[in-house]
Amino acid sequence: MDTYQKEKLAFIIKEFFKTLSRSEYEKFYNRATNFKTKNFVKNIYNKLINKPINLVLSGSLEVVSDGVRNSLGLPPPETKSFYKSYLPEIPTEKLEKDQEINNKLLSDSKALKSIISDLAEIITQCGFNKPVIFFDKIDEYPKLGSNIRNISTFLVDVLKDTSLLLNPGISFVFSIWDAIKPELSSQGIRFDKIKPLDITWNDEHLQEILDKRLKYFSGSKVQRKDVIKDLNDYSEIISLSNKSPRYLFRLLSIIYDQQNTNNSNSKIFETKNIQRGQRIFAETFDFYAIFPGNRGNKQDIITNVNRLLRIGKKQIMTKDFVEIFKVSNPTAINYIKIHKDYGLISEDSETVNGAKIFNINNPIIVNLIENGVKEMKK
Repeated sequence: MDTYQKEKLAFIIKEFFKTLSRSEYEKFYNRATNFKTKNFVKNIYNKLINKPINLVLSGSLEVVSDGVRNSLGLPPPETKSFYKSYLPEIPTEKLEKDQEINNKLLSDSKALKSIISDLAEIITQCGFNKPVIFFDKIDEYPKLGSNIRNISTFLVDVLKDTSLLLNPGISFVFSIWDAIKPELSSQGIRFDKIKPLDITWNDEHLQEILDKRLKYFSGSKVQRKDVIKDLNDYSEIISLSNKSPRYLFRLLSIIYDQQNTNNSNSKIFETKNIQRGQRIFAETFDFYAIFPGNRGNKQDIITNVNRLLRIGKKQIMTKDFVEIFKVSNPTAINYIKIHKDYGLISEDSETVNGAKIFNINNPIIVNLIENGVKEMKK
């Protein structure tokens, strides 16, 4: 790196590097600035050169001043200090890291973009390939409360900045919740300009994963149809997994435990044990792992799930909230907005006497409703 790049890197480390260890921070800052070596040289000058020179000057001037004072018959000075610093010491660099990044800097988008470009240049200069900035699990960022509108607002300025996204020196990857796309489109994001890649799992993917795992762990002796005989049972398992391999295997693990507890001699998953496993999976599902937020208020995910469970319908309308919770129509509309922001419901294309209908999207909530569950514990 040249001198300017080192200065830029030192600035980035000083402003943005976070660590609990001061020694680690000093190590990285020293790599960029070599300030410890510079301080060492300065201290040698201050102690071995500066002080002797000042001593010689102080002594010489003291002798001359005494001669002049005696010749003029002047009294000696009151001060008894002999040593004077005629040549100043060279100040050494003191490393003090601020705990908070300068708010003025954070509010300057042009400066931040320049910093990103400079950092990308430094990275490639050090021999690495073009850097990629990866934004993952934005929908799980606690400060955004898993709110679709909040997440969209958080992303919209960056996604509109084509000069940044098309910077040839750096790449950006955003892994975002599919439910956010319509909201981003409504705020002017041009997905036809920068085409998104859909990496959502689908039911066919889950079936393929399950088949391959059964084949691998059974030595190619067991297939899906050998352990799940009823196609309806299998369809319900895939549906309840909600396009997530993680939930698929967690659900199957619970079903396995139920089968082993109730009839360990069976070589298949019996329908009654599949249904028991599905209910346990739904009733113990950790919504907070997907929708983190402030617990106990109106935005709390379990509070909103319980509202849907109390209504107990797979299709809901504004009047359901008014009748069940004894609230005003505007309050009911606000409840619906919150549910839509969470992606729990979506508007149906049909209406009833002009009134909107909303379908419950989440298969776990649907399963709870079908089993008559009225409340989940927080």
